[in-house]
Amino acid sequence: GKIIVRRNGTLVRLNTDGSIDNTFPTVQNVTPTSIAIDAGDAIYYARNKQLIKLSADGVQDPNFESHVNAQGFISGIQAAPDGGIFVFGNFSSFNDVDRSRIVKLDSENGVLDPNFVFDPTVSGVIRAVLVMPDNSLMVAGELNIAGASRGFTIVGPAGTPTSSAAGSSSAYEYILSFSQADNGKIFASGTFSALQSEPLPAIGLLNEDLSLVTSFKPQVSRLTLYYQSGSVGRCGPVFIDNAGSGG
Repeated sequence: GKIIVRRNGTLVRLNTDGSIDNTFPTVQNVTPTSIAIDAGDAIYYARNKQLIKLSADGVQDPNFESHVNAQGFISGIQAAPDGGIFVFGNFSSFNDVDRSRIVKLDSENGVLDPNFVFDPTVSGVIRAVLVMPDNSLMVAGELNIAGASRGFTIVGPAGTPTSSAAGSSSAYEYILSFSQADNGKIFASGTFSALQSEPLPAIGLLNEDLSLVTSFKPQVSRLTLYYQSGSVGRCGPVFIDNAGSGG
């Protein structure tokens, strides 16, 4: 298929040979990293404080309207296998309804899912989300959750945090992305120097039970690579070769 990329603040589509697809409309002012593609190839991206939906051919859906409060911002978007869209960042309201940090939307019209409500007592910024097979979420960022201020937290399908794991204790060191291999193991990557009390430079590998793979010792630092794979678009700073990834 063709590839959606952000270039100099503009959303463009590439042909299979890497050339720019000139049949795709020019889309301006796209927020970095805040792009997702759902199983139906619809495209979602953040622009200023709004979430915009495009058809697979780049035409904006006029019936999809979603936005955060004036002081908030969207840091990422994750399409869910059940057809919903998770939007996360630092906000206290969404679509003029009191909702904080992360919401789930109907992908057809942007309406809030009333069955998903994140704990309103949690403050901070969510910077990464991974949808788990049981429809729970892994979330990470800078959150005032005991034991997980810069680690990760598991959030149930209804939005309630259930467990946490420690990250780095240093300021400005965060998990910025999760990426899951076909074997179920999960890469956590970002700017951190430790994960679950183990020294790790910017990337760690987790088993399916979320325990740390201690034999994985990457010889890298501050990853800046990106990938997109699977039936649902995901972006994160790590490449995965599913033929042999995840040790």
